[in-house]
Amino acid sequence: MLVKLLKYIVLVICLTGCKKCRDCKQSEIQGDIVSLYNNSYCFNGGTKGEEYHIRDTANLIKLLKTYNCDTNSMINIDFSKHVLLGKYMQRGGCNVTYIKNVVIDNQKMSVKYSIYSCTKGTCAKLIGSHNFVIVPKFPSNYNLSFETKNY
Repeated sequence: MLVKLLKYIVLVICLTGCKKCRDCKQSEIQGDIVSLYNNSYCFNGGTKGEEYHIRDTANLIKLLKTYNCDTNSMINIDFSKHVLLGKYMQRGGCNVTYIKNVVIDNQKMSVKYSIYSCTKGTCAKLIGSHNFVIVPKFPSNYNLSFETKNY
């Protein structure tokens, strides 16, 4: 009887737990994000917490060369209209999904990039992501902040 009660309590906790975890079944983008920067196959590893704010082709090429990426095969970004943002995160588990949200607030002259990561499973492997996104160009004097939350 006690075992059944404990199983029921665990089931209730799992079903009513963290809403973000239930919402994070697949990766998604929100807010002012134009698109993902899907050149991440060449980025092997990184420094946990490293933030990226790339405003021109020269700095993108410099970043690509840091990771020994083929600069000829990079996805073209029109830096007259867009900015590349990213933040390296690592999580342990079998699968990691991300909810990425960028808010450009012209009134406050600020940009906030929020990344929510959700892990599935108890695998021992470490999964890393640079979380690169392309957003509309904003003035260089705007305050840029990054927020990460793990669920």
